[in-house]
Amino acid sequence: MAGTTRGTVVRRPLGACCLDDHGTFFRVWAPRAQAVHVHLVGPGARLVALAPEGDGYFAGEVDGAGPGTRYRYRLDDGDEFPDPASAHQPDGVHGPSAVIDERFAWSDAAWRGHAREDLVIYELHVGTFTRDGTFDAIHPHLPALRELGVTAIELMPVAQFPGARNWGYDGVYPFAVQHSYGGPDGLKRLVDTAHAVGLSVLLDVVYNHLGPEGNHLAHFGPYFTDRYQTPWGQALDFDGPRSGPIRHFFVENARRYFERYEKAKRAAKDIPALRREAEQEIGYVEQLATDLALAESWPEIEAVREALQEAGYWRGAKKAGPRGGRPGIRRFTTEDGFVILVGRNAAHNHALVTERSAGEDLWLHARGVPGSHVIVKHDGRPIPDDVIERAAQLAAYYSAARGDAAVEVDVTARRYVRPVKRGKPGMVTYRNERTLRVRPALPIEADRP
Repeated sequence: MAGTTRGTVVRRPLGACCLDDHGTFFRVWAPRAQAVHVHLVGPGARLVALAPEGDGYFAGEVDGAGPGTRYRYRLDDGDEFPDPASAHQPDGVHGPSAVIDERFAWSDAAWRGHAREDLVIYELHVGTFTRDGTFDAIHPHLPALRELGVTAIELMPVAQFPGARNWGYDGVYPFAVQHSYGGPDGLKRLVDTAHAVGLSVLLDVVYNHLGPEGNHLAHFGPYFTDRYQTPWGQALDFDGPRSGPIRHFFVENARRYFERYEKAKRAAKDIPALRREAEQEIGYVEQLATDLALAESWPEIEAVREALQEAGYWRGAKKAGPRGGRPGIRRFTTEDGFVILVGRNAAHNHALVTERSAGEDLWLHARGVPGSHVIVKHDGRPIPDDVIERAAQLAAYYSAARGDAAVEVDVTARRYVRPVKRGKPGMVTYRNERTLRVRPALPIEADRP
């Protein structure tokens, strides 16, 4: 198993991933549930338990669930809801989700899209562009648009919304294409035909809110926040302390549109690198926000300001604060002489991995959230379990999860920890870890400077 110090290590896509004609892999983020079952409805209905993966994710492979299988998720022993990452809602927002067959006979292998400066965009509402209001009904009109000089059609939101006709701005299933328009296969046919006549296809997506009717995401996890307000629906929480999986949900949504509907082939080759770069930037900002929240003195706050300036996020002039030396890495010594080092900020975290530790030392970090790197120095003696647990409590305490009742902390030998190549300070990858679940605490006092 491998990991990083921010976000969740994702092995499979969210939703239902059809493996063949008779099996499907299901994956859902449901941190508010203790147990999740996938309920296959219709003929041969049955309940199948999904296994917890950690960080609130549940997943499992289900035999006998091929394309067209209808399903819902049962949370604990209570209510059942459609899949938040459903690819198809054939009966609307209140019906079960459906497994789709990703296979499609694309005919646009030579298509490479348009450069941005060559785009002449025609915004198109699927429901009103033709009398039928479907993707298929658009096909006969595409040559006329191309002759007019249009080079791209931009579809107004097609994510599944209540009813059959709608502007699309109160969609509730971002991964599912509106069933009354023709569903996922209808969108694929439209994209393929548009490419054949020389038209690019753009999508208008809504990522700041979801509509109210049929919106069940809050039953699965803390997707929403009241820190922001929109006139259209609950605001999504993209910048809270535990919002990594929420951002991942929408990043994966965008990625899935590129993969599933062959959008922007020429640009798609750049998406993985751009995505990694964006995730690293987000992770570093999250780390600096955590450093600021946990700062205990003005010099620690000033260190965050300097890090923001060095990274180009802060353009203001440097302000002088109260005099005082820059605080060093926190040091704790147990009763039996083991030394535990805890970083105060991203720069400290980087130094702990690259300068202040050896391969045989132990490295700890709160799983999936920003926080301090922790090192337990190996002095030739086996490190006792109680020392490791204390170090894990410190890692949990000096993290964004300090207020949680219990926090998962990853532990591995420092030799298995590597700084991210060209990454921001303190960002690492690691492997061969084990995970402890501890209560955030200060089990011992820090050494005096």
